[in-house]
Amino acid sequence: MRMLDGARPIDRDTAILPDVVIESLDANVPAVMKPIFDAVWNACGYARSFNYDEDGNWKPR
Repeated sequence: MRMLDGARPIDRDTAILPDVVIESLDANVPAVMKPIFDAVWNACGYARSFNYDEDGNWKPR
């Protein structure tokens, strides 16, 4: 796995992640999970997950 340039560790002992509920098998799972991924990246000092584009669409690298 390739690390991002300037990778940083999580800056807290406890990371509180938002709850998500998937209520349908037809749910857009990447869209539902985005708040969790963004929170993890925020804890590392980044504004958002870079696996999503500027419009919030899942774009894995």
